[in-house]
Amino acid sequence: EAVWSPGDPSRTLPGPVPTPSESLDGVGRWQLVTRHSNLAPVTASFSPDGTFVATGSEEGLVRIRNTKSGAVVAILPGHSGRNNSVAWSREGNWLASCGDEHVCRLWSSEDWTLEQTHESPSGCSRIAFSPTADEFATLGWDGRLSLWSFDGRLLSEDANVPGQPTAMAWSPDGQQLAISGENGGLRRFRVTSGQIMRPQHVKFESGIVQMIAWRNLGEIIAADAQHVLHLLRHQKGEWRHMESWPSQHSQIRMLAWDEDTDHLWTGGWDGHLRQWDVDHPQA
Repeated sequence: EAVWSPGDPSRTLPGPVPTPSESLDGVGRWQLVTRHSNLAPVTASFSPDGTFVATGSEEGLVRIRNTKSGAVVAILPGHSGRNNSVAWSREGNWLASCGDEHVCRLWSSEDWTLEQTHESPSGCSRIAFSPTADEFATLGWDGRLSLWSFDGRLLSEDANVPGQPTAMAWSPDGQQLAISGENGGLRRFRVTSGQIMRPQHVKFESGIVQMIAWRNLGEIIAADAQHVLHLLRHQKGEWRHMESWPSQHSQIRMLAWDEDTDHLWTGGWDGHLRQWDVDHPQA
């Protein structure tokens, strides 16, 4: 099944899209895209109410699916390269996407129209909405962390993430950002009144941190490239490395907390999902 999309040039894909004819009046741009991509998604995010899941792929399109039926309800153009990250605002009325072509886009979930475009000189590797405020954070490939308001104002910036970034996650209270990079370790930034404060660095003995998830208790779970999970806890004003344990036999690609059971779910390239009691991980 294909989607026929005539009309507004600003909503067509960059690249080899036919331009309007100069000799035929009334002939405008058009494009044809398949509803189901042959390329595997590289990023995904569920809406807060669980109604939709947004996925992005190498081709740059964002596909919106109904979670009950699996049907594609919208295809959002706009990224000419790989789509690196998609994220929903806390109320689900905004969807953000960012790609390699140095652009972040904000879409309205009411009618899937493009509302804002933000330039990122170093490209955009990650994007995430605050869970408590009308703000969102972007992370460039050069390690530059930027904090934006919903009306498009740049509130604060910091460049203290060395190496190519690998993961970014907000704390449940919206007061902290945890970020990791290929130079190793993890940095925790406190965010106060729209300002990014000086970070605290947490070192790791093994591997590059590739995935981060916050527990509701304020703890951090980090997964490294050696398939090891690490539990971090804030004690006496410092982040302390409490425990580490092997997770599975392949690289971890998913971390998620089950709020009902307070258990951690992990998924990896080996095709397995695993459920963990983090307080007794070796049991």
